[in-house]
Formats: sequence, C-alpha cells, structure tokens
Amino acid sequence: MNSSVVHSPSRIAKGLQEAIPTLLATSDFLTNLMNSLQIITNLLEVDSVYFLLCCDEEEDSSSCMKVLFAMNRNKDGWREVIDPAGNSTELRLPQTMSETLREGNSISGIDINELTGLKEIWETHSVQTLQLMPAISNGHLAGVLCFEVEQPIEEEMQPLEKLLLNTYCQTLGNWIKRYEKIKGLRRERDYFRDIINLGSPEDIVDAALKSDWQSSVMDAQLLNRKIASTIPDQIFIIDLLDHSNLYSNKPTFLGYSLDNIDTPFEFFQKLIHPEDIGPAFENFFDRLSRASDNELIESEYRMFTKGGEVVWFSERVKVFKRDKNGQVWQYLNVLQDITKRKEAELAKRESDMLFRSLYEKNPLGVVITDPRGKLIQCNETFAQMLGYTLDEIIDKPIRNITHPEEVNKEMNAIQTAMLENQSIMFMEKRYLHKNGRVIWANLNMSLLYKYTGEFRLAIGMIEDITEKRKIRRALENNEAFQKAILRTLPDLKFRIDKTGYFIDYYPSPNPQEDLLRDPQDFMGKKVDEVLPSYIAVAIMKNIELALETGDLREFEFAMPLENKLNHYEIRVNAVNRMEVIAVVRNVSERNWAQLELQNKIRELDEKNKMLQHYIDSNLQLENFAYIASHDLREPLRTMGTFAQLLQKKYRDKLDQSAHTYINFVVKSARDMNNLIEDLLTYSRIETQENVLEVVDLPDLLQEVVDGLDKAIVESRAVIRFDQIPPNVVANPNRIKQLFQNLMANAIKFRREDLPPVVQVSCNDLGNFWQFEVRDNGIGVDPEFHDKIFLLFKKLHSRQDFQGTGLGLAICRKVVEQLGGEIWLESEEGRGASFFFTIRKQPH
Repeated sequence: MNSSVVHSPSRIAKGLQEAIPTLLATSDFLTNLMNSLQIITNLLEVDSVYFLLCCDEEEDSSSCMKVLFAMNRNKDGWREVIDPAGNSTELRLPQTMSETLREGNSISGIDINELTGLKEIWETHSVQTLQLMPAISNGHLAGVLCFEVEQPIEEEMQPLEKLLLNTYCQTLGNWIKRYEKIKGLRRERDYFRDIINLGSPEDIVDAALKSDWQSSVMDAQLLNRKIASTIPDQIFIIDLLDHSNLYSNKPTFLGYSLDNIDTPFEFFQKLIHPEDIGPAFENFFDRLSRASDNELIESEYRMFTKGGEVVWFSERVKVFKRDKNGQVWQYLNVLQDITKRKEAELAKRESDMLFRSLYEKNPLGVVITDPRGKLIQCNETFAQMLGYTLDEIIDKPIRNITHPEEVNKEMNAIQTAMLENQSIMFMEKRYLHKNGRVIWANLNMSLLYKYTGEFRLAIGMIEDITEKRKIRRALENNEAFQKAILRTLPDLKFRIDKTGYFIDYYPSPNPQEDLLRDPQDFMGKKVDEVLPSYIAVAIMKNIELALETGDLREFEFAMPLENKLNHYEIRVNAVNRMEVIAVVRNVSERNWAQLELQNKIRELDEKNKMLQHYIDSNLQLENFAYIASHDLREPLRTMGTFAQLLQKKYRDKLDQSAHTYINFVVKSARDMNNLIEDLLTYSRIETQENVLEVVDLPDLLQEVVDGLDKAIVESRAVIRFDQIPPNVVANPNRIKQLFQNLMANAIKFRREDLPPVVQVSCNDLGNFWQFEVRDNGIGVDPEFHDKIFLLFKKLHSRQDFQGTGLGLAICRKVVEQLGGEIWLESEEGRGASFFFTIRKQPH
C-alpha cells in the first residue's frame, strides 16, 4: 500500500480512477459492477447501460450473450435490473460484431433494434443508438458493456481518459473470470486454513486431504519462512482472488475479532484514518503486481482502535503466492505498531521548533561556550551584532571579542558563580565589534554542570543596549541642561507633589528679597503650612487641574509684604502624573505710560458714541457692515496691540491702577468686538444670499452641542433631543446659529440652585416643522415676551449676564427668512419655551 499521490488531469480521468478500485472493492461482483457503472455513466452523461455476459466463455466463436445487469436513469433516479441467477433472455450478436469485439475494439452507432432483447427491458428510450465496449480476459471475450449514446464516447476524450476506460473494461473482464470461480476459491481457502493448523498426516481424517498433505506442508513452511524474514507484529495473508483474509497470527486486531473476516479491504478501510486513505491504498495494487517475491512494499498510516484511539502502523507487504500464470495470488502483510516512535518524532519536532524559536529566531543574541571560554555555537543575531558571519565567529575565544577592561571582570564573575554553585548570573559588559567600536550589552548567562559537579557549558542571552545607553546619557544631559535653565530664571521655582508638599526648589542667581520668603522655608512642608489659606486653596486647585488636563495653569494673587501690597503670578505645569513645577514671579511694579493708555480709552469711548449714534440713526445695514468691519475694528486692533506692547515692555513697572486700566481696556475691546461681530452677523442675514440645501439635522445639532461643550461641562447641563427630523431644507450656517443661540441662552439663564436641563423637540404640522427649545431656567416675565426679540434689548445687566442683546434678534431674522415665526412662552422663575416654525419647502 503506497504513500504516493497521483494527480489526475481531468474530471473524467479522476472518475475512472475511482471506478476501477470500486469494481474491485468487495467480493460481491454485481454490487461492485453497479456502483462503478454509476460513476462512469454520470461522468459520460448517458441514461442507460447494459452488461452482457458470454453464454459460453470457452468458445471464442460464440456470439451468444445474456443480459446479466441493466441500469436506466429516469425522473425518480436510477433503476437496476440484476439477474444473479443468469436466467435472463439470451440474445445473439452478429458474427462480424462478435469478431470485432473479441479483437478488443469498441463498436459505435449500433441501432438498439439490432440487439433483440435489450429494447424490451425499458419502456422508453431517450437514445436509439448504442456503443459496445468489450471486456477481455486473457484474450477471451468475457462480456460486453452497452451504452446508449448519441455519438461515440471516445470522440471528445483525452488519451489518458481513453486508456483508463479501456483499463476499466479489461479489469471487468478479469473480474468476470474470477466471479465464476469464487465458490471454489473459498473452498480452497478453508482447506488451506485447515492445513496450516494440522500437526501431522495422522490428524487428517479425510482421505482426499491426506493426499495433498505434502504440498500443504510445503505451503506452511513457505509461510513460516516469509514470516521469519519480516518484523513480526500483526501478520495477515490476503487472497486477491476473493479478497479474503486467509491467515492472521493473532485472533484480534485493534480490539476487533478477526473471526470470519471475509472482506479485509473493507475492514481495513473503515479503520484507516480518513487523511491516510490515499497513502495506504492509492497505487498499492499496481506496485504489488510489479513487485518481485523478495521486494518489500512499505508505507505508514494511522488507524483507529475499537475504542477510538489513534494508532500509527508501519506496513510491510511481500508477495506470498502466485498463480500458474505468475500473477500475484496471495500476499503477506505485516503491521507494526509505531505509535511510540511517532510520538517521539512529534516531541522531537516540537522540541526542534522550540529550540529554533529560542535560538535561531531569537531577537537576542544566543551563545554557547565551553569551559575554556571558546565560542562553540551562536545564532545569527549575535554574529550580526558584532559584525561577523557565523563562520567567522564560531570557535573564537570569548576574550577576543570582549573589551579588554571586561575580560577579568567576566572571568571573576563566572568563577564566583561556580564556587557558589549558581546556575544563573547577570552582568553588563562591553563587546568589541569587528570594526573596533564598543558594543554595550546585558549578558544573562546560564551555567550547566556535569553530574560530577564539573562545569560543562555556558549559555548566554545577549541584549545590545548601546543605543539605550546613548539615550539614557542624552536624558541625563538633558535633565542637567533643564536644571541649569531653571536656576538661571529670576523666579522662585518649586516642585510640588499632588498632595501639596514642596519636594524641591531651583534657586536663582539674582536677589529675591521681594519673592515671598527664603525658599528653604518651603521644603518638606505643605502649601497651607507656609501660605495663607486663600492662596493655598488656589494653588491646590490649579495643581489638580494641571495634573488632570496636562495644560499650563496660571493665576495671580495679592499679598501684603514689608508694609506694602505685592502682586504675584503663579504658573503651574505638570511634570508627570504625580508632581508639578510651580513658578512664582513678582508682578507688583508695573508702571505703564498711563497718558497713552488714557488716550486710547478716550478714543474707544468716542468710537462707542459714534457707533451708538450710527445705530440710532437707523442707516442701511450694508453701510454699517462696511464701517463695522473697517472703521470700527481697526482702532480696536490698534488699541489691543498697543496694550499688549505696553504690557510686555513695562510689565514689571506698573502699579495697581495701571493694571486696572489695562484690564478695562482689554475687557472693553473684547465687548466692543463681540458687539461688532453680532452686528455683522445680523447684517449679513439681510445682505448675503440665503442659499438653501438639505441639512442633516441630527449631525448639525451634534455640532452645536460640541461647540457648547465647555458651557455644558461648567454648568453640568443636560441636553435632550426628541423626535428630531432626519433633515430640513435651510441655510446650514444660519439654522446652526439659530439653534446655538437658543441653546446657549437656555444654559446661560439658569437658576443658581439647579443644573440646566435643555429639551429640543419637534412636531410635524404638515407644511411646517414646529421646534421647541425648553429649559428649566430663570424664565421671562410675560410683559417682556415680545421685547426680547428687538435689537439690543437686554432684560439683565452686563454684570449679571454677558451678552450684546442681538442673539434673539438674529434668531427672529433667520426664522422669518425660512417662512416661519418665533415666540416665547414663559413665566418668571419657571423656565422658558422658545417655539419657532420653518417651512418644509421654503419659497
């Protein structure tokens, strides 16, 4: 049984290769014939097939045939007609047809009516022509295969397919010859089994058996010699003529009883592992037929025991007996259990794979040295680490590739480990690269000893840390550089941990009389031990925020010192997750050029008056947009830039009054700029084209929420949406401004004792969408419901709520452009609901 695999070139060739062993699968000739013909008819796509058996197989001139087997495909599948008794109606072939078939040639184009007796088998025929193919055995015509076809089968077949089809017919002819003799062969098998178990002629009672005793003894002696020449384990003698098991040296096999095993091929096939069917059976009979008497046919495969366990076998097969024509009649099969060997091979493969992964594929260098310190083996990683090839570095003494200053250090460490009977040692050492440069490495070495305690081998794992050392040195230098910078800055610089303890400080070369107190007084203490409580609370809050966000935090505070009020600025930045650095600077003395600053403030006041006069005069918004974007914003930019320059240049020279003026300038400029921006927005709604498009409303609302994220977090607001339509037709920027203003107001005008809850919902009114933005805030008195949508109309002071008074006016303008209207329903102290409608399809 062979382990080779034959690759068939076509579907038909594969099918024919399957049909031939199917024909020989068991001792049941008719069942085998039916199964194999089903394979062939499906391949050749024919609907009817007949097998004709010669009436007198010994007479070559005879054309007498009988229908032994017929098979027809109909709508219900295949129908078979089998006559195992051979009593079917005889038919006679024309003489010329019979002679052509005996010569081994097929015949095509035969009218089914010419073969009287075939047509009557089936009621209908899809095809009226036949192809006849001879089944020849030893030159005699044993039978004929008849296929109902429209054209000759061989016309479109490849040479290999034709050869396999002829082989099938020849195999069929040989099988027919054996079929008639099966009963006699089985009697001979039983006779042979009895002979093997006989001890002497006196034990034989039957006179007919006594006469053949001598030849039977010779057969038994031949059996013994064959068994002795092989490795004994489980031994079988298989008869090829009737596919039976003649002999086995043990009564059981894999837990199964071997009594009356008449079909060994089926028995073995059921036990063989499915993945090994090919190696066990494929091409086996071809090899056996060509084998000499002393040739061994070997293979290995797995089989299942009766309990389901897998057992590996080594199979050795020899020819045991041949027939009078020299053909193999019986063969000897020896099966040896090699499961343990296979398990050992598997364990070795796994061990080899593990070794390769740890040795050959290891990203670390691996070396093995002998007791004298010679490198007897290493992996490619280590060789490349030092710039060598494997051939160049093997057999080198370790001292030759070690930095001279490390040689004695390493030898002493190994000797110490040996004296203390240690099996593992670790050290950092330097190797020498082939080009002479130094390679720093971590060496983790395992020491192996003989059973006598003598040192045998050392196995080392080497990690190249040259680059790591460079990085570490660079970090150390960088840290020293940073400390030098910190010491140069003229400020107090502290390291404070997350709990508020001062853990280090960086002194300044300049005098620090005005910087709180001596830095040494802070060390080891908490901020609330050395600073007033209001300052300590502020510092701890900013430390917490700096560690949480990673952002720079800064704040200022005033503190009386030496009979005067000093102002300090503190900047806090996170060093890591556990500590911050705090820089304290005295910002008390800031003497600004107050005249220039007051002039700018007067200029700003004049511009404010001009703006108010212009708005009151109700000029066209187009002209206002131009003036607002140029004439009004230019002084603001100039004033802001000038204030920044003053602050930068005279930062340390201004007093508290100047500092107040600067704050006033900055705040006024910011308020004026916000007012201008809102007026520009309002004017653009009137002057710019209102381009409408389909807007993805859920996405737009999410953008609004993201833009209000800071206000939502600070106020702990909750935003809810209900029945929001998937899209609306509007100008994206303007409808976004509409929702943003309403939701921002809902968060801004909140109650002090209650986090804001904002509910945005929508109702379908047919041609309109009606939206509601409801909050739980401070509410609006009904008498102001209409006034709040006017320009610059504010119900609260700027100190209470920041704003320009243009937000709701912008909302009303946007809603009106969308064909809708906006209104308010509210009571003071009970929240507010802003309603607005927009057309689904604006005009």
